Amino acid sequence: MGAQGIFGGPGAMRNVAFVNLLMEKDPADSALISQITGDWDHVLLWHVTTVDAGFFLRETADLRNFFIQNCLFHTLHAGDATTLPTFTIENNHVADLVWDQPEPMGIRPSVGDPLFADEPVDDYHLASGSPAVQAGAPLPGVVVDVEGTPYDVGTPSLGCYAH
Repeated sequence: MGAQGIFGGPGAMRNVAFVNLLMEKDPADSALISQITGDWDHVLLWHVTTVDAGFFLRETADLRNFFIQNCLFHTLHAGDATTLPTFTIENNHVADLVWDQPEPMGIRPSVGDPLFADEPVDDYHLASGSPAVQAGAPLPGVVVDVEGTPYDVGTPSLGCYAH
């Protein structure tokens, strides 16, 4: 993508699901990032992979009932992480933390190189030894990845590709 990715603004978003989604930013050094702001309620981000693109929950006061699970993010950050009481953020991996973020967000997070199979040729499957392999939890209705490959039933891998 040569744009910001997912971006919110004025108006209301309800009952939105982003599942088995791959977002790669080109050029990688662009400052554009996904930014969620506005009135959003009941949002699923399940098995999302972002490459070179940050994901910023910018203005969190009107964001409710977000479920961010089994994802691989370049970065995941919130403008005010103290106003996220209705969020479920579990089993995610971030490649890096932003400047004012002492630790990754959520329950059972991991941080570092996700170890993609062959990033220079845009192969974002997980390599053996990736911290994201079998690091997730089963999610209802998500039995296959973006290519139709079944996820491990008990411990699926993070991101949009099964390992």
